[in-house]
Amino acid sequence: MAEEQFKSGDVVQLRSGGPKMTVNDIVSGRVECMWFSEGNKLENGRFNKEALKLVTKSNSGPVAIPVSSRSSNQY
Repeated sequence: MAEEQFKSGDVVQLRSGGPKMTVNDIVSGRVECMWFSEGNKLENGRFNKEALKLVTKSNSGPVAIPVSSRSSNQY
C-alpha cells in the first residue's frame, strides 16, 4: 500500500471510523486535525498518519455543517 500524503485542508477519518476531520497542519510527522463533536464543540488532536485515511468524494457522503445558534451575519 502506498503511503498517504496529507495536506492542510484535506478531509480525513481514522481508519477505525469516527468523525470526518479537517487536516490543519503536519507537525513532527503527526497530522493535526480539527473536527466538531456532538454539541458542535470544536475539537482537535494529533494522529499518526498511519492511523488516518483520506476521505474522497466517492466515500465522503453528505457533510453536515453545524448551524450556530446565534447569527450575527446580515445578508
